Amino acid sequence: MVGWRRVLAGLGVLAAGVLLSGCDLQGHVDVISTDEVSLDLLVSEEGLDCGALTSSGTLTFEPGPDVDGSASCHITGTMPLSSLGFDELRTGEIGEYWSFTGTLSDVLGNWPDVIIDVRFPGEVVEANQGTIQGNTLRLNPSQFTTNEVHVVARNRPGPASWVVAGAAGVAAGVVLTLVVVGLLRRARRAREAPDEGPGSAVAPADGPGLAPPAEPAAEAPAPAGQPVAEPVIYHAWFATPPAPPANTPDQPSDAEESRDHSMWAPPEEAPPDGR
Repeated sequence: MVGWRRVLAGLGVLAAGVLLSGCDLQGHVDVISTDEVSLDLLVSEEGLDCGALTSSGTLTFEPGPDVDGSASCHITGTMPLSSLGFDELRTGEIGEYWSFTGTLSDVLGNWPDVIIDVRFPGEVVEANQGTIQGNTLRLNPSQFTTNEVHVVARNRPGPASWVVAGAAGVAAGVVLTLVVVGLLRRARRAREAPDEGPGSAVAPADGPGLAPPAEPAAEAPAPAGQPVAEPVIYHAWFATPPAPPANTPDQPSDAEESRDHSMWAPPEEAPPDGR
């Protein structure tokens, strides 16, 4: 049995006894785990009776629209990954990556011209067949260059862990750089500020509830026409005793008034006799 017939046999289509030489297959396959897939396929062939197919516990068959005048059957459900036409299938899980390597059971030219999209939970990292489009690997078995299929894909959506860690490291580096630059600027400003002595007063910071210091009141100017009083200068600490008053010629001193000059007068002449 050729590979694509084995796929359809696994799906239960061959149980209807139909001829599949002109079968057409399209749709997508979602990889749920390393051993299970979810299907959403449309199989069409001339004379296909989808009503004769019996739904199983994991697969459902429903009549679909005509495709180029041929009847079709819509197949949905889950099934083992190994039932998709592989003679040998090896799967593995390493960290956040799934690995799939299998060998198709038919010669390359016996597959019909079909396109199937195999979708993975995360980005497809590597594939030796088909076309990678994000988390989807588009396969056309009729164009395969070898019977072997090898695929590596991430098992979860979003960026890889190393990308997240790298982004976190870059963000931490940026924050650290900003902190260091801020500290260096603060230190440079402190060095450039004028050196104030220990006795210099520090002006209080302006803030709510703090009134600015009052300005000294200016002296009122003297009224016009009045002499301006000279400032009083106190010299008491170097004052000298006042000089005695000088004697005037009109007022002799007490010593001159009490001095007797009669001793210097000539003797009085005696009166003539008889007198």
